[in-house]
Parts: sequence; C-alpha cells; structure tokens
Amino acid sequence: MLIVSKKKPNIKELKSICNFMSSKNFLWNITREFLYENTIKEHNVLDAASSYGITREIFPECFYYGIDIEIKRIKSAVALSTSINNSDRFYLGDLTSEGGLIYQFDGIVSLNTLSHIYPSILQKTFNNITSAVKSGGYLAINTNIGHGSSELARLLQENFENVNVIYTESKKSIKDEERPHKVINKNNIIEKTIENEIHVPNQANIHKQILFLATKKVGMNKGIIQNKKSPLRTSSINKVALIGTIIHTKRVSFKDDTELIEALKNHCSKPLLISRKLANHETGHKIISAHQKIYYLDSLPTNTIDDLSSCNQSIVVCGLETGWEDDHLTTRHCLNRIRKHCGLIIFTSSKRDGLNLRTTDIARFG
Repeated sequence: MLIVSKKKPNIKELKSICNFMSSKNFLWNITREFLYENTIKEHNVLDAASSYGITREIFPECFYYGIDIEIKRIKSAVALSTSINNSDRFYLGDLTSEGGLIYQFDGIVSLNTLSHIYPSILQKTFNNITSAVKSGGYLAINTNIGHGSSELARLLQENFENVNVIYTESKKSIKDEERPHKVINKNNIIEKTIENEIHVPNQANIHKQILFLATKKVGMNKGIIQNKKSPLRTSSINKVALIGTIIHTKRVSFKDDTELIEALKNHCSKPLLISRKLANHETGHKIISAHQKIYYLDSLPTNTIDDLSSCNQSIVVCGLETGWEDDHLTTRHCLNRIRKHCGLIIFTSSKRDGLNLRTTDIARFG
C-alpha cells in the first residue's frame, strides 16, 4: 500500500551533501537516511545510473555497485571511488534494454534517472529496476510527477510493501534555485533545505518530483542471478557489450552557419543526425542536400539506432544548439545509445539568424 503522510519525515542528521540546491540536498539526505536504516555492510547495493559517482557518499558501508550508460562517466566514477572504497564496482549498462539486469541486489537507488527517459520505454525501465531488487530488499526511486509516476506507483503496490511517498522539489526550491537570481549557497543550504523542503507540506500540487521508498514483498524473486564480485572495475551488467576503451565524441564549434556548412563538406559520406528544427531551416536544407544518409533526431526507431550503432564509422550530428534541438529526452537517449559503439562528431554554430547561440548540455555532457 502507498503511505502518504501529511508532513515530510524529519531527517535525524541533516547534512550539506549538495550545497547549491535545496531540493537535491533534501532528496539525497532522505535517501541517505533510508539506506542507513536498511543497509548492513554485507549488502550488495546498486546505484542505478550512477553518473560520475556524485551520490556515492550517501551510501553506507556496503558492497557498492554503479551502473551507467556512458563509459566516460563510469571511468570518472572509478577514479573518484578509489579514495572512498576500493571494493566499489562499476558496470556499463543500459537500464532500458531488453532482458533487464542479470543480477539482483539487496538494495537499489535510482535518483533523477527516470526523468531523463522518454515515456515509451519508461515501463520497461520500471520493470528492469524493480525486478532486480531481491525478495525482502529495498528500493529508493524518484521521477517527475506525471512522468510515469502513476504507473510506477501501481507497479510498486503490486510487488512492494510499505511504499512511502515523499514529494520533493517544492515550488519554493524551484524559485530559489532559478538563475540568475539563485540564492542558495553552501552557507545557507541547511536553512534553505529546512525552509524549502522539510517544512513544506507533503502534497503533490506544490512539488515537481515524487520519491518512493519501498521494501519488496518476500517471495517476489524472479530467479535472476544473485550477483558475484566482478573481476573488473568496469564491466558489463546486462546485454550491453563490454567496452574497454572510450568511444570518443568530437565537438566542433564554428563562428556561423557558413563556416559550419563548408566544414561539413568533408564529412558528406558519413551518416547525418539532424534536429527537425534545423532541418526545416535554410541552413538545414543546405546541410541535407550534401548528405546521402539523413536521420532525424526526433523520430529514430530503436532498430535504426541499433543499425547506426553498428555502422563502424563516425556519425555527424547537427542541431544541438539551445533552441534548435528536438525533444530533450528523446535526443539524449538516442545519442547515448549510439555513442556506446561508435564515435560522434557534433557540429554547432555560434551564430544563426543574427543571434548568438550556445551548445546544449546534451552535446557537452551527454
């Protein structure tokens, strides 16, 4: 059953884990307390979409496992974890892939992951994560309200017990975190976390995100392999192939579209991925006319993404300037799937139609 209290739970030891966002500091603290209450040092705990290992410190002493789709982030997390716990293990894997994970864990944490996954594959991702929790194990998972939250709640009620619901990222936090008037810093983060999150009623209509803290019902195992210690610090945890080297993404920025179009003439034999918005622009028309293999970022089916991933040549990407990209989640997922297996060359322009442009975070960080 879902447990929704009128008030948010008190945090026994509120720490400054994230000192620039009250919403994240609350989320990470409440998850940290949940983990400390449920974890013993013999437990195997998975950080699902561990990124650069930025939340590693919220995990208590245990056998920590991280999984991420991007090899560069895994390499960085491995380097960071060396000074924390040398038994940490990191895996290259795709939480949205068919077949799911081959191991089960005593506990799984998935924070700010689902909001980056587009709706058509959310259910598959829910199933992959929840089925990898052992019978009697525990789960901390969040998503944006309305972004699969109802479906996730139903799945948790079927397979888990004591499903606690905590709303996070209040309107107060959002206001204080907005640039350029951001008022949160390391000196007031504790005060702002209390004011913007802990003292705000636990109601959906004044928050952006929802956090579920749950324990899996006994007997809900599906026979997934229990995890063993990996001999490698970076290896594969599902059907994604093991990658031993970083697949490079090259980013090239030009002062304007004229320079960009001229440079692309040397890459006309390569497959081209282009945003629909840029394709409908005069610059896009000129780019498309010079290429033979054209694909649109907003409408790539999974089989086409897989075909591109195995094409054994670099792929050119255009249209990743702010305001010119297509749907954020779709583009991110598409590029992350492809760059696991082949290189990307991202071309961007600094000026278009007389306006200065900046590169999107997707192009810069993945």
